[in-house]
Formats: sequence, structure tokens, C-alpha cells
Amino acid sequence: MWPQGSYLGSAATNPHTQGAMSEYLVVEDYMVREIPEDLDLEIAALAEPLGVAIHAINICESIPGKEIKNKKVLISGSGPIGLLVAAACKIYGAKEITCSDVVDGALQRALEVGANKIINVSKENIPQENFDLVFECAGVARAVSAALESVKRNGVVIQVGMLAAGEQNIRLSSLVSKEVKYLGVFRFNNEIDEAIKMLKNNPGLKKVITQVFPISEAVAAFEIAKNSEISGKVLVKL
Repeated sequence: MWPQGSYLGSAATNPHTQGAMSEYLVVEDYMVREIPEDLDLEIAALAEPLGVAIHAINICESIPGKEIKNKKVLISGSGPIGLLVAAACKIYGAKEITCSDVVDGALQRALEVGANKIINVSKENIPQENFDLVFECAGVARAVSAALESVKRNGVVIQVGMLAAGEQNIRLSSLVSKEVKYLGVFRFNNEIDEAIKMLKNNPGLKKVITQVFPISEAVAAFEIAKNSEISGKVLVKL
């Protein structure tokens, strides 16, 4: 929440902040975590996006009575962040997890990480007033409208996906008529430590990773990452 806070790989500042795809990188000591020896480095690479997922859940649970356990949850958008939100919800004891997307490949990966049901929104509608909690990870105006309509009365919608700058055409009537709590999520705070523990104890989270490229093929890695039909989390190995 720091004003004008920078972030590795962020385009929010001008000039943009470079990422960490380098052999050596100098950072502040508080930015460093020790990785357990028995934690595979490829799995450890999920710590940052998983931290975002856990932060989203923590934001939700800051509302009394809105804990994940035994709740019906919808994750809108099944990209890498959505997949990790779904996986974390399962680990935290959600009763039922439904994932939606417009891409069948992404939805199949959602089933692999713990979703009970999937919905291709290009072919069918999401049931209205059906979910206790909705994590909107697509960052698309149409998906936000659907999230507000699909959550139960007095439910919670957590906006994880970043919408494009500028005005958005979103239907807000459900937000008012159902007294929906609509919460924003921005990156993570201290959840990186919990993410490392979760990855160590749940090696199955590696299923989120679909491709690993050598540094010599970094450009190809970014091209593959654009195609959500065939790629989830894409890594570059230094």
C-alpha cells in the first residue's frame, strides 16, 4: 500500500521497473527468504503468485463469518493466479470450488489443482446467487458483472484481477440490491512466508507449471505464455 511503491517487473512506474530474470540481482535483505533444502526450485518459483492468492483469501476472511472453510467458492478466470487461488481454497477447506474461463485448456488445469466444477462462460452462464465467495481473477469488466450476479446475497466478491485503466462498463445493480461486499486485492503483504510453507507441504501445486524453458529460449517462453489454451505458469530456467 506504499504510495508510488515499486515492484520487480512492474510497468506501474515510469520508467518501468526491471524484473529479476538475471543471474545476479541486488535486493534489500527484507526481500529475501530462505528456501527449504527439500523444496524444488521450480515449485518455489510459485511463491510470489501463491502469495497473491493467499493474500486474496486473507482479505476475504477479514470480514467476520466469511472464512473459506465449508464455503461454496467461484474463481472467475483460470490463469496461473486463478489456479493458485483455487488450490489454496481447497487446502483451506472450501466446501465446493467452481472455476470459470473462456478457454477449455485452462479449465482442465483447474480440475487438476482442485476444482470440483468448471464452467466455460463462452458456452454457458454462471448460476446467479449461487456462491458464498467469488474471486474475480480475470480482470475483465464482463467477468466482474458476472461475479456480482453469481454471488449470494450478503456475499463477498474479491477483485484479484487488474482491470485495464479507464472507464469500465460494469453492471452494479446486484452490488446494491444484494448488499455485496466488493473488495480489492493488490499483490501481497507478508503472505510469501505462508506460500513457501504451503508449497513445501503440497508438492502437487507443481501442476500449475506447464512449461519450463531454458534462458536461451526466453522469447519463446513469453510467446507460449500468451496462449492460455496450452499454458498455465511458464518458467524460464537460468
